[in-house]
Order: sequence, then C-alpha cells, then structure tokens
Amino acid sequence: MKQEMEATLLESQNYAVIEQMVEAFSTQDLDRVMSLFSDDADYFDVQGWVNKGNHYHGKSAIRRINKALFERLPPHRYEDAIILVSSNQAHANWTLVVDSPWSSKPIKVNGGDYFELENGKVTLKNAWLQSKGLLRLAVIVHGFFPFLRRQPAHANS
Repeated sequence: MKQEMEATLLESQNYAVIEQMVEAFSTQDLDRVMSLFSDDADYFDVQGWVNKGNHYHGKSAIRRINKALFERLPPHRYEDAIILVSSNQAHANWTLVVDSPWSSKPIKVNGGDYFELENGKVTLKNAWLQSKGLLRLAVIVHGFFPFLRRQPAHANS
C-alpha cells in the first residue's frame, strides 16, 4: 500500500512538471521552461537529419536552441494537451497552433513529447511533429520575408 501511495504521489508530481512544461512552451516562457530541466538534461528537437532530431545536452545548449525556436516561430501556442505519466516517464500529445503569416486561419500541427524525469526535473525530452511542411514555410515567411506576413485587421483601418 505504501509503495502504491508513493507511486501515485510521484506520478502526480511528474504530471505537474509536464503540465508546467507544456504551459511554459505555450507562452514561450524560456526561464520557466529551463527551470524544469535538470542541469545535465538531454533534448532531442524536432529539427535535424537524424531519427531523433538534433541532440542538445545540458541547460545552456537547451536554452540556446529554445531561445532560437521562440524567436523564429511566429506567435504560437499548444492546445489540447493530453499528458500520460507512468513512474518517471511521461508522454504529452498536443496540437501546435501557429498564427499563419499569410492567412487568418492558423496552422495546426499535431505533435508529442516523450519525457524522463528524476527528482522533479526533466532529464530527457524527445519531441515529434506529424507534419513540418507548412510549419517550416511559416517560419521562413515569418523570419526571412516579413513583407509577406499577413497584416493585422486593424492595420488597414
């Protein structure tokens, strides 16, 4: 009974950490994101040519790549997160919603993260996206071709 209670408490704590991680990514709160990683964490990004994406080790490398991500990606958020936790492992499925630079209709891409946790900190985050084509185009337009960006409705009045 005691082990079951400890397992339930651990899973509740880990669920809260992952819930905070999804929320921090959704609001692009880099300091909050970083507070949830262990010092020697590993992060596999959705970008890259290898099966797991580009690998970043340690807080400084993880901060650097996420700072660049938050700066490159048009305004965005994560919606409809479903978080599953089993002991020190977690999985979060979500929908990335990106404001389209060329349309009033947002770009929606399903994705997920696999996490490993230790002592209330994320030690591994491995991210996936189902489709990157439109998202890559939005990043390119947002970052390199600002004249193609959709103007807010109030800008024309």
